[in-house]
Amino acid sequence: MAPVTSTNRKTRSGGLAKAAGPTRRAYVTFLAGDGDYVKGVVGLAKGLRKVKSAYPLVVAVLPDVPEEHRRLLRSQGCIVRPIEPVYPPENQTRFAMAYYVINYSKLRIWNFGEYDKMVYLDADIQVYENVDELFDLPDGGFYAVMDCFCEKTWSHTRQYQIGYCQQCPERVTWPDEAGPRPSLYFNAGMFVFEPSRSTCESLLSTVQATPPTPFAEQDFLNMFFKDIYKPIPLVYNLVLAMLWRHPENVDLDKVKVVHYCAAGSKPWRYTGKEENMGREDIKMLVKKWWDVYNDESLDYKGPIVGADDEEAERLKQPLLTALSEAAIDTQQRHRLCSPSPPQKELQRLYLLQSKTKPLHCKASSTTPVEMVEENPNKVKGDSFIRLHLRKLSPYQPILPFEVGEALGAMKFPYIYPDPESRRLRAALAADSGLDADYILAGCGADELIDLIMRCVLDPGDKILDCPPTFTMYEFDAAVNGALVIKVPRRVDFSLDVPRIAEAVNLDKPKIIFLTSPNNPDGSVINDEDLLAILNLPILVVLDEAYIEFSGLNSRMDWVKRHENLIVLRTFSKRAGLAGLRVGYGAFPLSLIQYIWRAKQPYNVSVAAEVSACAALQNPGYLERVKNALVQERERLFDLLKEVPFLKPYPSYSNFILCEVTSGKDAKKLKEDLAQMGVMIRHYNNKELKGYVRVSVGKPEHTDALMKCLKILG
Repeated sequence: MAPVTSTNRKTRSGGLAKAAGPTRRAYVTFLAGDGDYVKGVVGLAKGLRKVKSAYPLVVAVLPDVPEEHRRLLRSQGCIVRPIEPVYPPENQTRFAMAYYVINYSKLRIWNFGEYDKMVYLDADIQVYENVDELFDLPDGGFYAVMDCFCEKTWSHTRQYQIGYCQQCPERVTWPDEAGPRPSLYFNAGMFVFEPSRSTCESLLSTVQATPPTPFAEQDFLNMFFKDIYKPIPLVYNLVLAMLWRHPENVDLDKVKVVHYCAAGSKPWRYTGKEENMGREDIKMLVKKWWDVYNDESLDYKGPIVGADDEEAERLKQPLLTALSEAAIDTQQRHRLCSPSPPQKELQRLYLLQSKTKPLHCKASSTTPVEMVEENPNKVKGDSFIRLHLRKLSPYQPILPFEVGEALGAMKFPYIYPDPESRRLRAALAADSGLDADYILAGCGADELIDLIMRCVLDPGDKILDCPPTFTMYEFDAAVNGALVIKVPRRVDFSLDVPRIAEAVNLDKPKIIFLTSPNNPDGSVINDEDLLAILNLPILVVLDEAYIEFSGLNSRMDWVKRHENLIVLRTFSKRAGLAGLRVGYGAFPLSLIQYIWRAKQPYNVSVAAEVSACAALQNPGYLERVKNALVQERERLFDLLKEVPFLKPYPSYSNFILCEVTSGKDAKKLKEDLAQMGVMIRHYNNKELKGYVRVSVGKPEHTDALMKCLKILG
């Protein structure tokens, strides 16, 4: 049940075993709801500071944690990471829904793949001595302290009924007639683990098929990791019941971590009235917790959001004024003007540096439109056929009637557009089935590509590109002072996933850009390859500009499961709105909050938003246009296969890439067709030398092209 792991190194004699430790480490805890458990997290943050831990505290928070609690945690230097709830299957709700969600949602911490190793600590735990050595435990194991079965809460178990406890196995031996002795069982309030997106996916899929049990995620984790679980000493997680159940095993002077999980022992709720809570050792430990919590010298002193409110207000005043003129309410203004989070909180997401970045562009981002003189040999048909730029436009009228009507009826073009594009995002949510919170609109997908780079890359950072593909990735990388690591596609234009993995490990690029269907060949990325790349330590940007023509489902909803995935879409192709520049992206919630803060406030114009919303009102029309184009694409492909000097590649897009064979020159073919009035695309780059690309048009455009090719043959 547990994931495959690497072989452990030999351990030292005595103490904790050591191994070559990872460099990306953090403690992590979990918080749900608006109750008083936030005090436990604050106390834990201060406790880690008191013992001078070298590593940060990440707090995984469910959506019901109020913003005031999140601000409090950030003010204490915590890295706040929103996570989504894990809900039980419909047939597994015999336990309270809230209990299930709160406990099993902790499994999301395995998705924090930016860290190599983490130490999980419940919010009712306090650290009284430095335990950073836990990060040096050998890789490949799951480490935690064994639990005790002597409390009545375990009365449902065979161990309790027999009187057997793994803390004192010699006291009552396991009877032979009871069958095999159970596996060692750990307390899940503290454990050492290695985050992995693949492990997270396995955990979440397995839990959906596993009936809930009284100890929820603790029982589940014991089952899942039983093959690689390795006990560590009691000093790393003293469950308070051990003080009266197994006092012979406890030396309080050596205890490093105390777990206040016994009934009535939470320091912030302590009354001393519950059973065993009047003990002197309990009173001492509760006081010890409060001493840390109340010590103001342990408050975080680093930079925090809103640390200099007066200066922040001064700097954002011009934007507030503009938002006021646009009739944006106070709550929206606050969201748009929120200062950028501290570097520590961003983790791998780096906001734009104030210094100017060097620009090393070798070419412009677009190719100028070519002009062709009138020629008596020009093939009759449309006045001028520009197949490689037409996209959907041959199917006139390309725009649904609603678009023109909406543009003509615009009432307030003199008012600034909505900075959040709320109407458009709501329409996109209805269209895609993905909640609007995951969606951000842009001035074309091109703006979002640049915006992602500005938020993630520092000058000198690297991106990974898989040519031949869309050239804007390389162009924007140069604009942002980034280097481009190239892993060329295979001969059939499929991705070379092993080489991508090698490049990620060796060169450490921060972003990989993938296009599916790919421009210029129209190939698509299969699920297996995409999942393999998502499992790498890199941000994956999947550009789905042409997805409508593929007949495949968009992967927008994947961002809910993969925190390192961004999916980009556009209206340029699906609705013929290239001139109005409307794109959008689906982002994980953990990233989109930072992208919002770097976005220009008025990036989507009023006309663009009105047009996009209108186009979405007539999905039937868009579907009919798309179907007509796909049908003509298949016809064009079959005809091109009959041309002796062309080798067309199967395409899932609105164009077809052809290799020019039989000794013909691709550039001359393009020029000859241009002289006849038919425009196709030719490439100068080395990956596509000898190739041309033909966009799909009307049937009469296909006929005109084939007539010209026959003449040239």
